[in-house]
Amino acid sequence: MPTAPFEAHIDLKKMRSQVVFGGVGSVGALVFLFKARKAAWVTDQGIEAMVPALVGLGIFVLFAGLLFKAIKALRDPNKSVVLRIDDGGVSDSRVGNGIIPWSAINKAEVIDLGNTSSSQKQRNEDNNKAPIHAICLHVENAADYLKGEGTLAATTKSISAATGFDEIIINPAGLDTDAHAIYEAVAIYLASHKKNR
Repeated sequence: MPTAPFEAHIDLKKMRSQVVFGGVGSVGALVFLFKARKAAWVTDQGIEAMVPALVGLGIFVLFAGLLFKAIKALRDPNKSVVLRIDDGGVSDSRVGNGIIPWSAINKAEVIDLGNTSSSQKQRNEDNNKAPIHAICLHVENAADYLKGEGTLAATTKSISAATGFDEIIINPAGLDTDAHAIYEAVAIYLASHKKNR
């Protein structure tokens, strides 16, 4: 039985680039906001002239949010465990609030997220693209383990439960690992727990 849990963290290199992107975007949005506000006051066209300023404010809030999220992750990277695979099960903070126990996981497989096109022409074009690998867990009552509150989350959970959709996707994008390393850890623990059933 494996003793060391598998953990995946936020990729700090990507977070650093997000800090730069968020900072430059925030400054650019503020410049746009103040120029739009000044133009609205100078031309005295009424409330319609303030629309660009409000758009600038919205863009600033978006970039500032990205900036603060990235800074928070960089300040304490040890708290940024996103994915944990251990004797209790699989926990991905982006997908669910808790642990998916091994007893609920029927199987795991590596899938290609980029290979979902419906037309033959598109599939032929997609064959030239690099695959985007992720892990697909087949889970009993998958909707019970999904994250979210509110109307949209409740609707998604009820549709999943009604249709018997049992897949939970673990995407390694933004993490410091890849799909194959995640799959190896899941396969080892899953095989170990199937022996003990």
